[in-house]
Amino acid sequence: TESLKKKVTGHLEAFQPNMAIKEVSEFLLNSLSRDYGQFIRNRLNDKTAQYVLHKCYLEGLKVLAPFLPFIAEKLYLDNYKQKESLFLEEWPKHNEKLIDTNLEKAFAAMEQVVQAALSAREKAQLGVRWPLAEMVVVTKDKGVSSAVKKLSSIIEQQLNVKKIIAKTQFKKTKDYEEAEITGGKVYINTKQTPELEAEGFARELMRNVQALRRDAGLKKIDEIELVVVTSNDAISKYKAQIKEKVGAKTIEITKKAPEKPYQRKSDEKIKGKQFGIFFSKI
Repeated sequence: TESLKKKVTGHLEAFQPNMAIKEVSEFLLNSLSRDYGQFIRNRLNDKTAQYVLHKCYLEGLKVLAPFLPFIAEKLYLDNYKQKESLFLEEWPKHNEKLIDTNLEKAFAAMEQVVQAALSAREKAQLGVRWPLAEMVVVTKDKGVSSAVKKLSSIIEQQLNVKKIIAKTQFKKTKDYEEAEITGGKVYINTKQTPELEAEGFARELMRNVQALRRDAGLKKIDEIELVVVTSNDAISKYKAQIKEKVGAKTIEITKKAPEKPYQRKSDEKIKGKQFGIFFSKI
């Protein structure tokens, strides 16, 4: 948030409110809500991640206040209420020592690559839950290639891809879909091996079970007894991950429907494959 505070303050002092609100909007809607939200989606119980989110959101509300005073005040009172009003808080001052422009440039380059890869996924009709074997970033921009290498683990997590390579040249084959970035292109390998498909089916199955849990009014702490009926033996490899993700105390993956009754039952179709989902709250 240090660069945000510096830029917003600078624009306001230069009587450029249009530029200031642009910075605030970019931060709250993209950098914090979309990007950081994606980074910590599997770390919501992490105290450090919670602290960063809490602090950045508060700082964001402070710089939003001059533009949307009533909305900012409402959000502040609902979530913080450290003082009687947001407008009793001090205007945030930036710390120049905490600003890392090189890291910010790297993240900006990474975001461009991620958005291009998501566009390529959309062209190939492959949702993010379906893992990819490889992505190739073709660019002669050393800043972009350096960012890809430096932030590869984050990009892999964001895009659900196993391997990322940065090159200056690449010959596209039929297994690749492409999208443009500034001064280059991104290529994703769309070929789905049995192993990748099995992981994709497991991810989609987790999403479906989570949706059924919400429909049943279950809370996160509620454990279930789960049975999955499918002819797809390969997803058994992900039994432990499914169990942990959906809050199941027990899980059975079988080809035959259970004889005993369950509180919830649903027939789901994923990429043309039929799955039966049965569960009861324990």
